[in-house]
Amino acid sequence: MASSVWNEGLSGLRKETLESLDLLLRILPAQKIKLLADALEKGRLHHHSPSVSVASELDISGQALGAAVRFLRSASDSLVLCTALRTASYFLNVANREKERVDLVWTGPVNISIPARSTREILCEMAERATRSIDLVGYSLTSGCESIIEALARARRRGVQRIRILADRLEQRLPVLNAMWPEDVTPPEYFTRPEDSSDPMTSLHAKLMLVDDRDLLVTSANLTYHGLGANIEVGLRVTGKTGQKVAELLNSLIGRGEVRKITAQGEDHEL
Repeated sequence: MASSVWNEGLSGLRKETLESLDLLLRILPAQKIKLLADALEKGRLHHHSPSVSVASELDISGQALGAAVRFLRSASDSLVLCTALRTASYFLNVANREKERVDLVWTGPVNISIPARSTREILCEMAERATRSIDLVGYSLTSGCESIIEALARARRRGVQRIRILADRLEQRLPVLNAMWPEDVTPPEYFTRPEDSSDPMTSLHAKLMLVDDRDLLVTSANLTYHGLGANIEVGLRVTGKTGQKVAELLNSLIGRGEVRKITAQGEDHEL
């Protein structure tokens, strides 16, 4: 199906159209590509549209405007241009979804020259970008993570349906969490790894945040004042399909009872 759409959309195009399309996709953001395709489809732009009309319609200038005008001039049939644009954009989005991006994240008491952003900043940013789900997993959790909890609450207000916090012996930390969570906002789902009487040293020691089953941060940092500010901690933010595997792992741990769902009062909650 995908290859047939590709062949139908791009085969037979003139070399000039293909070259200008390639340039356009590398310069224009996805939102502008969609605006251009819509304008072609509805007749607001066409082969002979003057540059000033293109600039006004897409709110672009400079190199981006030049690339858009060159693309429009490459073929006289607006339907051909629109189809080529939508088809190429589709396959580019598919390729981007399959490609993973990895960024360095760290906590530290000093400034560094390498391109790495702070753990607290990334956790807040990820929560702000969430649209469907957030999983926050930690070992130690204190009032030092208040800014992270506030970001989760804002996500809930925006309509993010699934927010889960999983932590070691979480029932012992609920007073701190409840004090930080706004009373007028539906609380997250809480999951605890209780103490194992046969081996009290075992724990839930993972530290991560997973957003929309795709945006993942794995870090050494605890959700504490020092873990998010004064310690030296290192993590990796991975955007891509690995997040789905982590989601499956968390769901499996919940389903198998390795972590137990509790209420905001620390009582057992029926799954």
